[in-house]
Amino acid sequence: MATGIIIHITVGAEKRTEFFPDERIRIGSDETCDLQIIAPGRPERMLWFEIENSDGMYRVVEFDDALGLSINGNPLRRYIAVSDGDVVVLPESMVSFAFFSLETKSALITTNRETPHISRFIEDAALEAAGSGKRDDAKAFLREFVRELYREISWTTKAITLVLLAAFVTGILYIGFALSSELKKSREQSELQSQVIQDLEKKLGTTNDTISELDKTNKDLMKTVSLAPNLRVEYGTGVCLIIGLYDLVDKKTGKVLRYADAAKPNPYEQPDESGAPPAQPQIGLTTEGNGSPVEYDFIGTGFHVGGGYIVTNRHVVQPW
Repeated sequence: MATGIIIHITVGAEKRTEFFPDERIRIGSDETCDLQIIAPGRPERMLWFEIENSDGMYRVVEFDDALGLSINGNPLRRYIAVSDGDVVVLPESMVSFAFFSLETKSALITTNRETPHISRFIEDAALEAAGSGKRDDAKAFLREFVRELYREISWTTKAITLVLLAAFVTGILYIGFALSSELKKSREQSELQSQVIQDLEKKLGTTNDTISELDKTNKDLMKTVSLAPNLRVEYGTGVCLIIGLYDLVDKKTGKVLRYADAAKPNPYEQPDESGAPPAQPQIGLTTEGNGSPVEYDFIGTGFHVGGGYIVTNRHVVQPW
């Protein structure tokens, strides 16, 4: 069952909201009424109308026919139910009553506190919603709540809030700019480091190629130096081919012996101014001139018999 009803009262420019938990509510200008209204132009003290809770719904049980009361634009009747949002108007007095029901109250849960007074801005929101015929109470409440909160804030607080908001926005913009600059610098440094790394990779590749060439050369030198031991190991007790070339040198001077120049003297050549006869061509072997060196090659076969010795024919090694 309903535990009460909310009544929004409008008297001219004055508005008020009241909550009544009573089962029977008397409304009028008399001092004995639960809701006493002093209406302009009606100085008499009297009961205007009375509503009573019946089966969870408030109904009009008494009213003064002489007042010409109306509900939702229709004449007020006895035992008519007062529904959520109904408006009762007292003509020629700028007095109206808007009724709003409450939700069903639990029979097991109770509170031991007085009914709180409803704030003026909530009254205004409820009355505005009731007067416009639109039952969007939540939006009206939120709008009036914001307006009332804005009115309660002092100009000093508003100025401080504005300054803080401007500082906050400026700080955000500064942080964004600084972050953008740092990201740009980091990107440039990253690109520079990438270029340096690429150059180092190229140099490293060139160095690896050089090291590979040196390693190959070292292996070739090792093969050349260790040719004889390798031959002994790999081809021991095998047949070998002996090829050699030797020059003849003069024992006294150590110079290479050469064949005489092949140029022949001209029989018609005249003596020079000093009267000396023309030079005679060289004959035999000599260590002077540009003749071809005296070279002898030899070739033969042999047998490796171990211990670094090769057995071959005498004529192969005769010059030695």
